[in-house]
Amino acid sequence: MVTSLNQTFTCEGNDYEPTWKDIFKACVIGCVSLGIIVGNIFSVIVFNNSNSRKLFLKKVRLTMNSLICTDLSMGLFMCPFCIYSALYKCWPYSETFCKIEALFLSALFHESTLSLVLIALDRYFSVHHYLKYNSFMTSRKYVIVILATWTMTFGVYSIVIFFGEQFYFDDIGINCEPYYENPNVTLSVIVIFYFIPALLFLYSYGSIFAAANRKETIRVFSRNARHAENSNLAVSQILRTSKYLAAITAGFFVAVTPWTICTLTIALTQIKLNEDIDFAVTWIAISNSFWNVVIYSVMNRKFRYIARTFVVPTRKHRQVWTLSHRCQCMCLV
Repeated sequence: MVTSLNQTFTCEGNDYEPTWKDIFKACVIGCVSLGIIVGNIFSVIVFNNSNSRKLFLKKVRLTMNSLICTDLSMGLFMCPFCIYSALYKCWPYSETFCKIEALFLSALFHESTLSLVLIALDRYFSVHHYLKYNSFMTSRKYVIVILATWTMTFGVYSIVIFFGEQFYFDDIGINCEPYYENPNVTLSVIVIFYFIPALLFLYSYGSIFAAANRKETIRVFSRNARHAENSNLAVSQILRTSKYLAAITAGFFVAVTPWTICTLTIALTQIKLNEDIDFAVTWIAISNSFWNVVIYSVMNRKFRYIARTFVVPTRKHRQVWTLSHRCQCMCLV
């Protein structure tokens, strides 16, 4: 393939007049961008403030920071540049910038998937192999694993887009994204980044909640009576955390499944989707970068409480912060 389907990456000479539908789409993109940016900046503050960071399980905080970074980068570096294109049906920022946008969209999207996989596996091993896992998987090793996923996704897609020229401007979905001439490549990407993670999520969280219902976890962690109380507390915290993280994972699949089905249909049948459906499934998937903030806030009462302390700090809230430093065993998530 040569130069991304031989497209012209300029708006020079374009005399297209935006319709009410184009204006509506631009407003949708603007609202999604604003929600992603504001929501994730606020989440960064909540997770990493010196007063609250000690209240989070460290590995959960590390992975959530990785997920927040992918979501925030989507809102800062990808979404806002689609507003002009939504109005005028063209890409005014040059071919090189389109490559960069395609790289960000694909790499960040799949890095979110890998972050959720790490969260699921971390919860699974924390429940079923608590002592061995935590002695082996130190925070330093966990950071290395997170950085490795970032390096892998950006490295692979840099090769695909910059050296393989596998990208194009989608004037219907209103973004630059990878393009694979071979449908088998599209199918492989969907299997690797959708179906395999889906199976891992189902198995990990299913076994966690099944073990909790059978109360096997407590029995496994309590073989040594000396550690029984601490183990029971740790398991309770891990199970409670797993519920919130499972909800975030479920939200991710609700958002990306329509887009995945449409992409799979196009790859297998070569049909062309209705423009409005194409736009809707694309931006529902991208809007998941904001859903994570909403889901976590709705499901976690203490997260909401801490968030309110940044908005309206009261004397009572300041007393809570003082007590929290004296009780570091308290777990927020």
